[in-house]
Amino acid sequence: MITNNGGVIAVPPGAYGAFGANGGNGFILGVAGAQTPAIYNYQSLTINNGAQIQIVGPVLLVLGNGFNVNGGTVGSAATPSFLALEIFAGGLTLNNGAKIYGYAAAPSGTVTIKGNTQLVGGIAADHLTITNNGKLILSPLAN
Repeated sequence: MITNNGGVIAVPPGAYGAFGANGGNGFILGVAGAQTPAIYNYQSLTINNGAQIQIVGPVLLVLGNGFNVNGGTVGSAATPSFLALEIFAGGLTLNNGAKIYGYAAAPSGTVTIKGNTQLVGGIAADHLTITNNGKLILSPLAN
């Protein structure tokens, strides 16, 4: 977990356990200028209170146990197609103004978009719940 003044840290593609960030801290994923996705596998991932995951090239982000974004930002607003998010077990929950720019798949879970949050891109999920001014903004994949 990155807290306090940990900063935004570039993470190479690979397999990892539990990752998380709070505050203005976070991670940079992807390889700038790449044509194929950099692949990241996390057992769990949590983004809280304004933390961020910046995406600088195509990324396939595979999560073992759901994903919660509480007031943070994940992805690139300019290129949502750079992020493909696959959740193996569990769902995706956005709370407290969270934003995700990308395409999420949670085939055995629920995607919950609530509390003035937004997902820009697309989803495939077992269930979808949108409450309290949450927004799903569908965006076509770039060719």
